[in-house]
Amino acid sequence: MNARVVVIGVGNRFRRDDGFGPLVLDAIAGDLPDEVVTNESDGEPTRLIDMWAGADLAVVIEAVRRGAAPGTVVDIDASHHLQGAVSGARAVASHSLGLAQAMALGRVVGRTPAQLWIVGVEPLDLDLGEGLSEAVSESLEPASRRVLDHVRAAFAVADT
Repeated sequence: MNARVVVIGVGNRFRRDDGFGPLVLDAIAGDLPDEVVTNESDGEPTRLIDMWAGADLAVVIEAVRRGAAPGTVVDIDASHHLQGAVSGARAVASHSLGLAQAMALGRVVGRTPAQLWIVGVEPLDLDLGEGLSEAVSESLEPASRRVLDHVRAAFAVADT
């Protein structure tokens, strides 16, 4: 296996549902192959770029605002945004700066992953405090499965 796989949990554990990304990372930590690099991020674009630069696959887990029902899990293949315009990507991140800017900047400076998946959840509560809302908490398991599916697929492709 020569593929470089990075899984990044974006969010703030002290802003309720915004802690979704780091909490998914916690949930899957024991299920990831040893070769997978994991990172927790606040979503600052240059740090995201440093985390995923040169990876064959980056999976970013984050609370996303897309207007769906709270707790809705989304699975977005954002790879095409790394080569072209990121006009629709701004709606992805729950932070004022984050994924869209990181994708655009990474593309300009040539520091992008070959493939990028965003696994996210529609948040209900982004106020200060710990713990996920019930709707988002119920989404931890399905989101965790999706992240693991992407990682396993990358390893399966690399092994062929």
